[in-house]
Amino acid sequence: MTERHEQTSVDGYIIPPEDIATEAQNHPADSPEAAWTAAADALVIRRLLLDEADRLGIIAASDITDTAGRLLAADDARIEVLLEQEVQTPRADETTARRFYAQHAPRFTSPAI
Repeated sequence: MTERHEQTSVDGYIIPPEDIATEAQNHPADSPEAAWTAAADALVIRRLLLDEADRLGIIAASDITDTAGRLLAADDARIEVLLEQEVQTPRADETTARRFYAQHAPRFTSPAI
């Protein structure tokens, strides 16, 4: 018996069910349907990121590696460059960090032993 799933697409690009089935292996879940949904979501996000990389004209070098030193596939490298270029993580100075700690002290403490 084969389960039927609704077609998944983003901006007119149809994500093949075979790709979702392959991706589902990377999404442990309580049910096959939950794994399928998580995989479809991941591939939609991937497609949106690649579309944005296209829009910005991002072409990645062929020598980009992951944290383990393995070469990234071309699309993964483009996503990596996109995220590095477009996502800015603010850095807190010591005064800001101390203020945050003071305002949230219970989050950083535990009961006495």
